[in-house]
Amino acid sequence: MMSAGASRKTTPIRQMLPWLCLLVCAMATGCQGQTQGRAPWTGPAFQETACDLQGIAPDVASRLQCGTVSVPRDHDHPDEGVFALAVVIIHPRLQEPGAAPVLFIHDGPGSPLTAQAAQIARVESANIARNRELILLDQRGSGRSEPALCPNLAQDQLDVIARPRRTEEMLAAWHATYADCQQALSRDGIEPSWFGTSVTVRDIEILRQALGIARWNVYARSYGTEVAMTLQARHPETLRAVILDSVYPPDPLPLSRAQTFDAALGAMFRACAGDPACATAHPDLPKIFQETMDRLAQTPLTIPLTPFYQLSLSPIPFRIVVNQSLYFRPLLAYLPKVIQAVHDADTTFLRPVVGHQLQQFLATSWGDNAVVECRDRPSLQAQAVDRTQDGSPVTFSLQGICRNWITPGQPGEIALNTAIPTLLLAGEIDPITPPIFARLTADRLGPKARLITFPNVGHDVEESTPCGADIVTQFMRDPDAALNIDCVAKVAPVVFH
Repeated sequence: MMSAGASRKTTPIRQMLPWLCLLVCAMATGCQGQTQGRAPWTGPAFQETACDLQGIAPDVASRLQCGTVSVPRDHDHPDEGVFALAVVIIHPRLQEPGAAPVLFIHDGPGSPLTAQAAQIARVESANIARNRELILLDQRGSGRSEPALCPNLAQDQLDVIARPRRTEEMLAAWHATYADCQQALSRDGIEPSWFGTSVTVRDIEILRQALGIARWNVYARSYGTEVAMTLQARHPETLRAVILDSVYPPDPLPLSRAQTFDAALGAMFRACAGDPACATAHPDLPKIFQETMDRLAQTPLTIPLTPFYQLSLSPIPFRIVVNQSLYFRPLLAYLPKVIQAVHDADTTFLRPVVGHQLQQFLATSWGDNAVVECRDRPSLQAQAVDRTQDGSPVTFSLQGICRNWITPGQPGEIALNTAIPTLLLAGEIDPITPPIFARLTADRLGPKARLITFPNVGHDVEESTPCGADIVTQFMRDPDAALNIDCVAKVAPVVFH
């Protein structure tokens, strides 16, 4: 990202086709308006607005209610101005009288949620909040909520990934994008202390009061589970039930990012070896993977994504592609073929795979991701870069970036022996939030917590498998009732393509 007064040659990402520009405009934080300014906060209030979301069919539009909730920039000094947070309420097709609504807390940090309202209303709302209202909130600094934190950071980082560089040079360039972000936040008067899980929990309490809700349920994914657990610890009286899908506990994590990646990759290798078709098509996949890493270190693979833009795939970007593919079963099914395609320099097959991941990358507010993680996780103050078994950086991380920039804030919490019924879901091949995270969390939450581990599943269990979705629906209907989990043992192995 360019600091004030700086100049830089036009980067390749800015020359991409209009669909990419539209994507960034529709989903990334760069399309947020300016912050509302220094007007003092006047208390919890929901301001209804038009639902100007993309791709909303008429039958879905009739079920959506959109608006904003203003929260103090600095909760300890509410006269210092406000941020407007984007909210979408999805009304069910058939409302159960008196049913407590469900708050969906998204992953990230920095991922958008309200922009996905159409898809969630069509599919997931029936699982997560059948016959109940489902409330979507973009956390401050993400999605369509204020403020826009370093809105060009994703583009600048993509330029770092796209250009052929050796590993250490790429790491240095990656760190430089955050240095520019730091300067931009300082120039714009944005304080890192305004962010973090503890701040988000205070925002959520204002949202609850603004909507006039006495008690609600929470469904949370990935990073959102840290927010949900902290909410559970600090405001238990406001909660009926909590679902923690792909648990991301507060610092310190039981395993490093490199360790969780290596474990998930190893599980995928074993699954391929145990599948006759995959084993025949890709004999000794671990060897093919390592050969591919070695080749890319010597000669990056150029992937033309559009007539105006190409990506240079070196070891770190390749590992990012692999890591992201491990998250979800549909992508995981193609991962051996992806590894083989990079090994064989088959760019035709790789173009749509990489293009899809590129869209997800650009939709995330990496500025928000940085300030929240740096505030929440003192471990990221360490200078060392997290590396895998072969000595390579696992992917880009914030280690060494938080140091001397952001002072850690009040950490997230896990309630001890909670009285709130809590369902924890974990996938055995999750590359970022493996089952051990959920097991240790469930032990602390106590007897009201129920953990279900799913074989052959990665991240986001509810979205990844009908079995997970059915169990979520059962639990939300009656959190204290016995659950029929027979389907868990029947989750089929991944069918590799």
